[in-house]
Amino acid sequence: MDEEMPPPPFGSIVVDGQVLTEVDVSHLPPPPEDDDASLWTEGGEDPDEKITAGPGDPDMLIEEEEGEEEGAGGAMDMAHAVFSEHSDYVYCASMHPLRPGVVVTGGVDDKAYLWSFDPAAAGSGTIVSSKELSGHTDTVTSVGFNFDGTLVLTGSYDGTVKVWDVASGDLVVLLEGPEDIEWATWHTKGNAVIAGSKDGTIWMWMTHNGQCVQVFAGHDGLVSTGCFSSDGKLVCSGGEDGTVRIWAPKTGACRHVFDGKLGHDAAVTCIASDEQDPYLLATGKFSSDGGVMEDYLANDEFRKKIHMLDY
Repeated sequence: MDEEMPPPPFGSIVVDGQVLTEVDVSHLPPPPEDDDASLWTEGGEDPDEKITAGPGDPDMLIEEEEGEEEGAGGAMDMAHAVFSEHSDYVYCASMHPLRPGVVVTGGVDDKAYLWSFDPAAAGSGTIVSSKELSGHTDTVTSVGFNFDGTLVLTGSYDGTVKVWDVASGDLVVLLEGPEDIEWATWHTKGNAVIAGSKDGTIWMWMTHNGQCVQVFAGHDGLVSTGCFSSDGKLVCSGGEDGTVRIWAPKTGACRHVFDGKLGHDAAVTCIASDEQDPYLLATGKFSSDGGVMEDYLANDEFRKKIHMLDY
């Protein structure tokens, strides 16, 4: 009977059973005891006046201090502001890249709103302004600001992406072509937009004239997530088919496909490109037990899975 191998040291990077890197964590302080009141208080305050609970405690007690407002379920509402114009579930939200008090949201009520609050007035709940971005006829699935915050997009299951002027709230251009829009996002440094569709395609438009300049086809089933690489030179997508694909924006050619052992065994739900290394991707999959498995992929140059985290 083969002897069971001991688990790798904490902080290791493991590929095909081999430990590539061991991270020295000996300098880190030991974790506090479960009953350490410093987890919940500062300056030796009585923990009974704040929150007293232990990990896994089903009877976690939240005691409200005098004068604090309660929210749903008796928990203290710590929101800076509350926007409640949507009449159904809020599906997506994004904050302005330069003005943290400006927000865009989209919902199942087929509406998107561009609204603002005063970040300095914590807890006041005061909404400074709001503008309905109207016209979609189905759920708004995606919203987002461009790189300099002058434009905002809304994508919908109605098959359209609308681009709006942030200052006025006016519609700038309507982008059409695919079926249901699963997601839409901006180029990292310019005013190009890509969107993934239920029909397995990804569309790319230039927003100054609304022209479609590329269609990427290859996924088997809906394209569930996507982004530009952080340097803007590649399009990256994940699909219901469990594959991650890398595309050349100018030609539309698929540069590489991560599938099989290098792909996911379920729908890819999220993808991101590292800001420092555009060839490094993180992706996640749908899991029936509610967990997410993330793969760290070095694409284009190394074309292999370099790390996997299983939750």
